[in-house]
Amino acid sequence: MGLILPYTFTGGTSAKAQEVNANFKQIQTYLDNQETVINGITNRYNILDSSKANLNGSENQQFAVAPATTDNQAISLAQLNERMLPFITVINGLYMSITTSTIFNTSLGGCYDSLYKYPISNQTSLPFNIDGYADSVYAVWIMARVSEPSSTSISLTASESNPPSLIYDDTIYRFLGYVQVRDNAIVNVQDIRR
Repeated sequence: MGLILPYTFTGGTSAKAQEVNANFKQIQTYLDNQETVINGITNRYNILDSSKANLNGSENQQFAVAPATTDNQAISLAQLNERMLPFITVINGLYMSITTSTIFNTSLGGCYDSLYKYPISNQTSLPFNIDGYADSVYAVWIMARVSEPSSTSISLTASESNPPSLIYDDTIYRFLGYVQVRDNAIVNVQDIRR
């Protein structure tokens, strides 16, 4: 609301001091209110300015992203992960089957690691030989190294530990199923999806 003075004066007439002072008082109150408004706007600007995204970007800079409601809006990592989860939990291919009495393999395929962070993709079947394994049921894991994303670093392991023992710090893995060994032979493989 703009400034409204309580008294108006006409040229050539005398003014009473209390009316002039009342107008000055109203002007002072109005200016004080405007200063408060300006200070509030300045404070809000400073808060927004300190938390805005840097045009050139920085990996250390963080800012909040409101949930996207339409296409072409930015989304947060949490919202992205929530939308991707139904897709990344899927294991495509990598079906287990018995090849010989001591070897089982998985078909070609791919999946994300157990943390749903890194993809593991294999373009060939992966054999695994159980020679030397005692009678037991073993968990079967597909493993890869983040530092060597090529399919040459991808392997299978069968382990009684859960999760498997990791040779390298950057090893990623995903559980595929079970293999049962009895009398030095594979008696059963069970894919987790069957």
